[in-house]
Amino acid sequence: MSKAQPHPNGSDVPAPYIYNGVVKPAWVDDNGHMNVAYYMSAFDDGGEVFFADPGIGWEYTREKKGSVFIVSSKVDYQGELLANEAFRVATRLLDFNPKMLHVHYEISKSENQRMCATAEILYMHISFETRRSAAMPERVQSRLRQIHAVHRELPRPEGLGVVIGIRS
Repeated sequence: MSKAQPHPNGSDVPAPYIYNGVVKPAWVDDNGHMNVAYYMSAFDDGGEVFFADPGIGWEYTREKKGSVFIVSSKVDYQGELLANEAFRVATRLLDFNPKMLHVHYEISKSENQRMCATAEILYMHISFETRRSAAMPERVQSRLRQIHAVHRELPRPEGLGVVIGIRS
C-alpha cells in the first residue's frame, strides 16, 4: 500500500513518506463525499508508514512500552474525495525534540495529485508505565535526526501555524 520516494541525495529516507489508499463506500456521508472523520483516519493510516520507520508505529505500541498521542491538530480541506476514489497521503517530519514530533500531511487524489486536505499535527511520546510524557528511545531519536535532516530540505508547506478565524 505504500511506496518510498527516495531522496535525490541517495538517502534511505523517503521524502516524503507515501501511503496509497481508496475511499471506502462506508466513509461517504450524505453529502456524497468522504466524511470529515475519515480524513483523520486517512491521515492516521498514512502516518503509520512514517512512524514505523523510526520504530514508534503500532508494533511499538503493542509492545506496551509507549506510543505517540496527538496533542494538537489543524486540518484544512481543499477538495472532495468520492467513494472508491484512490488517494495518497504524503507525510513529512517538520520538527521534533526528545518528547514531541511536529508532522505535516497532505492528502491528494492519486489520479491527478489534486490536493484534498492537509493536516499539521503535534504528537507527544507517552510512556505506558507512567502514562506521562517521556523521551523517545535513543534509537528512535537517532533515526528521527536522519529523517529530519532530509525532510527539512523539502519546500516548506504553505499555511503552517496559521491561526484560524473570521477576518473582518
